[in-house]
Amino acid sequence: MYLFIIISSIYWGDWTNSGIDELLIRADKKPTIFLGTRPVEKKELNYFLDNLGAGDRSGIWLKERLSLTIQNLELNEWSAGAVEDSLARGFVLIGKGNEGRFIKLFVEGLARFGDSTGEYPSHKWQDFIACDYLKGYIKASILNFSLVLGREPIKWGPSPRSTLVLSGAAPPFDLIRGAYQSRKFKVSFFATQLDNIGKINRYFSGHRIEYKIGNRNAYSINLGFSEVALFGGEGRFPELYYLNPIFFYYPYEWNSGGAKVNILWGFDFNLFLKGIGIYSELMIDDTPYQETKKGDRPKIGANIGIRGTLLNNYWLLEYRGVTRWTYDHLIPWQKYTYIGYPIGHPEGPDFDEFFLGIVHHLSRSIDIISNVSYLRKGEGTIDEPYPSHFPSDYWLTGKLKHTVQFEIGTKWYKLPGFVMTCKAGCIVTDEKVFPGVSISISNWR
Repeated sequence: MYLFIIISSIYWGDWTNSGIDELLIRADKKPTIFLGTRPVEKKELNYFLDNLGAGDRSGIWLKERLSLTIQNLELNEWSAGAVEDSLARGFVLIGKGNEGRFIKLFVEGLARFGDSTGEYPSHKWQDFIACDYLKGYIKASILNFSLVLGREPIKWGPSPRSTLVLSGAAPPFDLIRGAYQSRKFKVSFFATQLDNIGKINRYFSGHRIEYKIGNRNAYSINLGFSEVALFGGEGRFPELYYLNPIFFYYPYEWNSGGAKVNILWGFDFNLFLKGIGIYSELMIDDTPYQETKKGDRPKIGANIGIRGTLLNNYWLLEYRGVTRWTYDHLIPWQKYTYIGYPIGHPEGPDFDEFFLGIVHHLSRSIDIISNVSYLRKGEGTIDEPYPSHFPSDYWLTGKLKHTVQFEIGTKWYKLPGFVMTCKAGCIVTDEKVFPGVSISISNWR
């Protein structure tokens, strides 16, 4: 679990994620940036910083860190770390890129050493090292349009932690991705082929629109809508309809007989005021539009978060839950997974979680971090077959498993240069206690 936390921070820039959110809360001016659509473009980050009023002292520190970090973002960088909890392992990531006026190239690989049960990549060579590319793409940008061809992780949703529709928990996709962005809205689209299951070809596509309203000196609201479709079949080729970045997917599925495509919708908002922010996401999966003989009910997930600042402190309180049979499907190969890993929230269906995180900015270069979470997990899994008749109990079903996680650590920013993260904590389950420590260092030069 600790390793997943570290790798997630490398994918998305965990401190950058919360740093931008915190900046928008502290800021006197709130310029446009669409945090619900990741990865955030470097051009968008630069515009954000150029038009930001940092506000108080902590806001100035955050702005300086972000400015120094993105100068060489995805040009020449590496990260390394070691983890010790119930397993001992380490990892190294190395990335190199080149950026011109209209074209950008970037490639990044991961090498993982030691035990890595359930973590990607898990297949080791000579029982020693597991390797794969995490990113590798060519990107073309002109005016407000961008087009990416290659491999990279994507994440949609307002939470700085794992989101519900596209969380980034799955291995990176080999895809084509496009976007159009103005000062008020951003439209994004992607299409990829997932892993085949026997003779079954599986495909995955999605589109998202994010729209901003508000007074840049007082408040900012981002409204988002996401729709994704997982589909396929024996010898099947992707229909052009699902490659259209503008049409809704559901009418085509409904008019062609239904149950052939796994479609998920996401609705979200992100509100930034002075000193406080609120966000929420609602995911809808396979909602029946008429009564069924099986007693089928809406399968949903939701989260809500509130965050704020107090002097040099930043805090985040979040709650989320997902009902049973969400991410699942009547057709086994339509389950919402990629190479066996969840595409949605990493906990899958039938759970809820409370989270509290606090960051104290001790100085310009040192942060103290503390997190605590409480998870309840029901018996539902993403691999279970649909029942002959759905029960009325859809959430936190059967015998519950409880997990409490505590974590405290520090981050040292030596910029331009590197960021060092040291953490210690424990995971408490119904059966065992797993203490652990981790250390990682990331460099941008």
